[in-house]
Amino acid sequence: MRHAPTLLFLFPSLLATVVYGEIYRSTDDQGQAVFSDAPKPGSTPVELAPTNTTPAVSPSTQPHSLPKVLGPAPNTLNIQQPGNGQVLPNGRTPTPVAVRLAQPLKDGQRIRIRVDGKVLSEGATTSTSIPFLHRGEHQISAELVDHNGRIVSRDQVTVISRWPNN
Repeated sequence: MRHAPTLLFLFPSLLATVVYGEIYRSTDDQGQAVFSDAPKPGSTPVELAPTNTTPAVSPSTQPHSLPKVLGPAPNTLNIQQPGNGQVLPNGRTPTPVAVRLAQPLKDGQRIRIRVDGKVLSEGATTSTSIPFLHRGEHQISAELVDHNGRIVSRDQVTVISRWPNN
């Protein structure tokens, strides 16, 4: 046990050579760069830049303040059918339109559905049908209107109507 202090001193230095070993660069027979931790004839040591580190951030000890709620979130709507950019293969057959609301309608709210700017339906229903669409591109919009006639939420899709044989 007389050599125990010497071994304790040498052991960390042996680990340091493993952890901080040199890297050598050489070239193989095809001219490709080869990197190794063992020197080969004709190899050169590679100098590595220090490792990029970021210091740890201490968490804040101050309590987080929550944002003040100004009121209930406004209701929103989305057109579920038809999809934006959808090609309708036959504009001579009725095209279903379906709208989804984030919340149920409140008193005085109504849904207005338009096709190319003209009102198709207005009321509490979330679905309707477009009876006929000429060939070409069309804008379908849905608006959630409050009791004062203001638009609370709006969504719009563009569809392309085809007719058979065109």
